[in-house]
Amino acid sequence: MTDIDSSDEKELVTDMNDIENQEEEEAKGLLRNNEDSKSSSKDKTLPLLIAAWYASSVVCTNTSKSLKLPGTTLAFCQMLISTICASLGIVLFKLDGVGKPKVWPARKALTITVLLSFTFCAGFITLNISLGLMHVSSVMTARAAEPVATWLLGLFFLPNEKTPMNAVLCLVPIVLGAGLSAVAPGSNMNASGFCLVMLCNVCFSLRTIVTKLLKSWNDIDNYNLFLQLCILGSLWQGVILITTGVQSLKQIVNIPILLLNGVTFYLYMQLSWVVMSRVGAVTHSVCNSLRRPVMCAAGWLVFGGMTSWGIAGAMIATAGTMLYAREKQRL
Repeated sequence: MTDIDSSDEKELVTDMNDIENQEEEEAKGLLRNNEDSKSSSKDKTLPLLIAAWYASSVVCTNTSKSLKLPGTTLAFCQMLISTICASLGIVLFKLDGVGKPKVWPARKALTITVLLSFTFCAGFITLNISLGLMHVSSVMTARAAEPVATWLLGLFFLPNEKTPMNAVLCLVPIVLGAGLSAVAPGSNMNASGFCLVMLCNVCFSLRTIVTKLLKSWNDIDNYNLFLQLCILGSLWQGVILITTGVQSLKQIVNIPILLLNGVTFYLYMQLSWVVMSRVGAVTHSVCNSLRRPVMCAAGWLVFGGMTSWGIAGAMIATAGTMLYAREKQRL
């Protein structure tokens, strides 16, 4: 009887282990299915996110030009509207994962965040002014030269970050493309506008460098950092408006278009980060490089001013930007 009972117990234990193993495999299968479902859902929404990123960028750029406002006034409105949108995005959608906006930088990060907000604002002020002086296509082609400014500034501010010679050589077609677009017959690129775009490139390159320095030791997510930049940017622009006179605010006559401009300004900045979280750095760089030809084409359809030489210059500059991004990511 004892042997029989012992045998029955062993069989019972074996059966229970089999059931547990089967349940564990089923649980793993369900988990894999859920992960596959989430991955598939992400893959399906990614093209829509990229399309929304491109569309909001096009609308923001074209409305910035059509509003014909002074660069500082437009930048002030963009920062103010983006502050509201960024706050709502964090509170309502918990973009930061918590749902609690960090409206002011930590004490240890205040100085460098203020510096970052200054370069951020200066970049958009010079961009807005240049859009009033030249065609959208001319401005966007010249903006493709930003990696050149980033590389030059990096030599001084990021000496430990080495750029391979292959990446440096990729800067050549960027310069050639921007130069070809500048001298193209029918181009309205002028010295003032070109210098402003180059200054804009320097500002945004400094923004990239200062952001790297800040995030190397300060733990803050991109959404709250953008909110802080918009708040500080609104303060910067407010000071400028007070010192230069608020009469420029009277030039705002089309409130709906201004609101659309501010909302799309926020959307294209935030969607860029959302897309970056879904794809690799190289893919994001390629998507960002391809965004400018789309903006050139949209600007040409609305405002005109793009010739075959200008198109060739834009394509060469875009190709150089893509190659540069690829080489940088090989480090």
